[in-house]
Amino acid sequence: MTQENSNTDIPVLLIHGFLGKGESLYWGSGIDERRYVIVAKIGPASSLHDRAVELFYQLVGGTVDYGVAHSEEFGHDRFGVTFETAAYPKWSKEHPIDLVGHSLG
Repeated sequence: MTQENSNTDIPVLLIHGFLGKGESLYWGSGIDERRYVIVAKIGPASSLHDRAVELFYQLVGGTVDYGVAHSEEFGHDRFGVTFETAAYPKWSKEHPIDLVGHSLG
């Protein structure tokens, strides 16, 4: 934590587990109300690779790109959904996020 950031300044990203839903109700009320909370919207049965890629694009915006080699190896489309609005486009070393995962999250 830097002097510019307090714990409430850092957003928290909630990542559901296997077969979970990207909904706030999934998490209950255990998160500090002063925090900016991002609820991940990723495939409930996606591979770890796919979940990581989906999370990245949800945060920074753009069209999900699973990569040529990965999509060919696993037999699915290279491109996924497009996140027109980034959940936290300034995510960087200077603007960190806290990750909270459940199960496979």
